[in-house]
Amino acid sequence: MQNLKMIFFNQVPYCDFYGNGDSAFVELPDGKTILIDSSKKEPGSDITDKLIKMGVRQIDFFIATHLHSDHTEGFCEVANRILVKCVIMSGYGKKSIESDVTFLEAVQQYRIPVKKMRMGDRMNIGKVELQFLFPPRDVPEISSDKSYVEQETNSNLYSMVFRISYKKFSVLFTGDIYEQSEKQLIYEEGNCLRSTVLKIPHHGNDTSTSQAFLDTVKPQLAVTMCRNCEWTVQQRLSNSHIVLYAPFCDGQICMTTDGNFLKVSCDKGDSQLTL
Repeated sequence: MQNLKMIFFNQVPYCDFYGNGDSAFVELPDGKTILIDSSKKEPGSDITDKLIKMGVRQIDFFIATHLHSDHTEGFCEVANRILVKCVIMSGYGKKSIESDVTFLEAVQQYRIPVKKMRMGDRMNIGKVELQFLFPPRDVPEISSDKSYVEQETNSNLYSMVFRISYKKFSVLFTGDIYEQSEKQLIYEEGNCLRSTVLKIPHHGNDTSTSQAFLDTVKPQLAVTMCRNCEWTVQQRLSNSHIVLYAPFCDGQICMTTDGNFLKVSCDKGDSQLTL
């Protein structure tokens, strides 16, 4: 039976109070691999160790949701030891003052081909589809004369958002978007956002995961890659009957699906859903 496997890495003890640092690994039914973000440098090394221990020798697609160091700094550790065949990014934020230069330098050093994906783009890999939903194609690069805070905020606002779907299963990755971006996504994409699993935006901060966004995505499960998911976000998830997983509490989270059933394994045990 052909399964899609997805791992949300536990980054303890490397994460700080807010748990900044995202990274998830996807193995597709045809054996192709996707690494979504790579956290900071130290957890990036640990993630690389785990991938190699799992037998991963090649990353077919590395997807950078945006160029903040807590999402891409660990890429150097990955690229040093594992062959990365393609980098996917939106192209936004490369000129921002806070963009992760080490990531861009590593991509150039290893001569990794880059694909720029934005709203409306799609990729089919065997029976799996990737839909790129954000940022918009016409979003202008922020001016370098803007303040550091403005540049940092804009990089979050225009994070790459994409949906991976396989038969009846789907997962929505959201980078660090804020409620402002969620509203635009709801307006532009509507029911296309609906997904089985939601990767909570912006480390569980209350800048994001609005009730309107949850009502549109309608996830059964959510994963927050953080140490301190804010109580208001947890309340909204609970009130919407969405089961929340967090690697900081639950350990490494592994989801396996044949497209009709979903099995979730973590430190607190296993569970299974019918899709």
